Amino acid sequence: EGACPGDCKAGGSDPIRETLPAFSEFRTVLGGDHWVITPAAVESGLMGEAEFSSKVIRICEDLRGRKLLDTLIHESVHASCPYLVEQEVERVGTELANMLITFFGGSNQ
Repeated sequence: EGACPGDCKAGGSDPIRETLPAFSEFRTVLGGDHWVITPAAVESGLMGEAEFSSKVIRICEDLRGRKLLDTLIHESVHASCPYLVEQEVERVGTELANMLITFFGGSNQ
């Protein structure tokens, strides 16, 4: 069984943690393709992974709050825009997560 990084369970002062609890598997369209997004054990050290051959995104099952949102967006950007380099995926994912957290009343820190 894979494990996410040790800090993925960190609570701290994450105001979105209560409004964004654990999630169940769901289906969505990303980049024009049908994808399944599911909570799962992922490779050690990762918070998420996008598998293009099966169109499955796995998100560390222990993630909550800000880290869950950031990882969900990050992996969705990979699926939607596979031509982006990792640095750009990181930037876009974090910017979108911060915008949504601010919109829902959280701190953008």
